[in-house]
Amino acid sequence: MRTKSKFYLAAVLVTLSVVVLILFVSKIVLQTHNNAKRAAVKSAAASLCTSVYSFLNRPGNKVSAPPHLINNIGSRIDRWYVLDNNEYDQVVEKLSQFYHIDAPRSWRSTGTLLDSWRHRFVVAIRIGSDQAYEVIVVSLGPDGVINTGDDIIRPSLAELPEEVIKQVLSSTSPRTASPR
Repeated sequence: MRTKSKFYLAAVLVTLSVVVLILFVSKIVLQTHNNAKRAAVKSAAASLCTSVYSFLNRPGNKVSAPPHLINNIGSRIDRWYVLDNNEYDQVVEKLSQFYHIDAPRSWRSTGTLLDSWRHRFVVAIRIGSDQAYEVIVVSLGPDGVINTGDDIIRPSLAELPEEVIKQVLSSTSPRTASPR
């Protein structure tokens, strides 16, 4: 009888050890997956930021910004303008014809460039004091809310300009993908 209970005790201990090991490995795999998602989004945001900057600032470039976009940005220096969903989709489509945007291939088939959590990137543009366009690209992160700790901002800033945050918060258009 004692041998049987020792066997059962050993079996329970082995089973518990396997469960703990599986949980530990699962946590590492999930953390690695999340780190890979964040790295992919950082790369896509940087690529999009560089492309939009080049798109707007290269004189005589064969690519020109849509006139309505330039009108919306205006000529006032240091005022941020956040692209709405329609402008975002048009600009990304135009950019993809001339620039490589480091993003998942799937966005070409869906027609909308999204981050790893299925949110559109926030693209904010302004004319700087040197008369050149400045660009900020933001991923809203897993929570989909601007100005929280999980946001990914390119170029890296200590904090987002308040004007950008207010425009995103006041927008009535969701930044998530529309179902197709």
